[in-house]
Amino acid sequence: MSWYSLVTLHIIAETVSNSLSRGHKNFLCN
Repeated sequence: MSWYSLVTLHIIAETVSNSLSRGHKNFLCN
């Protein structure tokens, strides 16, 4: 794999985990 593929996967993983944790917190607050 090329480096930008790894960087893209890393960014996607960070975005997904961030949105998941934010949604989880919102779900708990509501």
